[in-house]
Amino acid sequence: MRRTILIILLLVPLFTRAQEKLTPVEVDKETYAYYLNGEWKKLIQLSKEARKEGIDFFYLNTRTAIAYYNLGHYRRSIPLFENALQEIKGDTILLEYLYYAYLFSGRNQDAVFLTREFPESLKKRLDAKPKAVRNFSIESGVSSNTDYNSISTMSRNRNSSVYDDNYYPKNQYYVTTGLVHDLGSGLRYTQAYTYIQINEEQHIREMGNQPNESTHTTAQNQYYGALDFNLGDGFHLIPSLNMLWGKYSYIALSYDSNDAAIYSLVDENFNDYSLYLGLFKNFTYFSTELSGSFANLLGIDCSQFNGQLAIYPLANLNFYLVSTISLKQQKLTSANYSDNNMVFNQKIGFKAGPFWLEGYYTDGSMQFLSEANNYVIWNTPYPIDSRWGANLILPIHQNRLQLVFRYYSMKQKGYMLYYEDTDTYQYEEYNFTNQNFSGGLTWNF
Repeated sequence: MRRTILIILLLVPLFTRAQEKLTPVEVDKETYAYYLNGEWKKLIQLSKEARKEGIDFFYLNTRTAIAYYNLGHYRRSIPLFENALQEIKGDTILLEYLYYAYLFSGRNQDAVFLTREFPESLKKRLDAKPKAVRNFSIESGVSSNTDYNSISTMSRNRNSSVYDDNYYPKNQYYVTTGLVHDLGSGLRYTQAYTYIQINEEQHIREMGNQPNESTHTTAQNQYYGALDFNLGDGFHLIPSLNMLWGKYSYIALSYDSNDAAIYSLVDENFNDYSLYLGLFKNFTYFSTELSGSFANLLGIDCSQFNGQLAIYPLANLNFYLVSTISLKQQKLTSANYSDNNMVFNQKIGFKAGPFWLEGYYTDGSMQFLSEANNYVIWNTPYPIDSRWGANLILPIHQNRLQLVFRYYSMKQKGYMLYYEDTDTYQYEEYNFTNQNFSGGLTWNF
């Protein structure tokens, strides 16, 4: 009996403590102690318990924000810092914390936007202000058709047709360079120039004549310009324009008065464009995008609507998932041509020590697809069925420099035209793999 009474007496304080409600004074005292000792997880746990009981005050928000920040949960700390600054506007400690929370969350434009509220002393100390040139980047890459030899052999060995005319890609080279400018704390302009060189083979064979084989180069230039309007509260509006121009060549077959074949080199120029408008919104654990574009590529009118969801489970850039769905439509009124399709892209990224790794897979016809805010345009005459790739990102010297190495592999297809007789023709489909290796450097000023 005595033993039972003793156990009950020992448990009474525990039950009493569990039923006691927290008080603002107690929460203030304990969170301050946790703050001084750097016990961030305990501080966050007590903060959650206090909020469940309706306790909420400035120093609780501020200490909780700093706790999340010091644990690396930068996106989680942002709304708490923003709320605290609503109560004490212009507090330099809070402004500095929020500035770096934006930067470490990948929200660089929001960090620049925040500098509107900085006193001059803080701008000078952090070197935080709009810059005429925010960064400079350059990237170059090569790609090759790994099935080139087998396709060219298949084309040369065809003996069943009276005439055939075939194109097949060999390799490709590109270089792109860009600049980012701050036109004010709430407006940013990105511009880039890209040069692409595509080498192709053309094979013409007519019964009774020697085959004609020739190599042709398509030279394409691109100018990209995009404005980023910071609308506040995590909203961004981005209009952009991508202009594409260049020339290509091919061999045309004709006949003289004696019906002898004449092969002539023909040069053609092209001018294409793509217009884009995107609306972005940042939240704590995710961000969203709704965007659309209209383009005229290779004489075809192309419309596209995109929806994107980026998820940050750890409230930082240590691990993220980006899912994008694009609905496309291509029309060529003069040929009564119309095509609709959907493209899905899934990317996963994570931090591995001092660098980041990204992997992605794209399913669906990527021909005429616009990506990366209209920066990349897949205006290839060879349809793309799928793609997978990986990126390695290496920040150097406190992210003043950033190296990136990329690889991707695409499944593409082409068509061989051949006549079985003088009136009957058909296209034979062939498949090939295009592999690309590239690398680049970004210099942040």
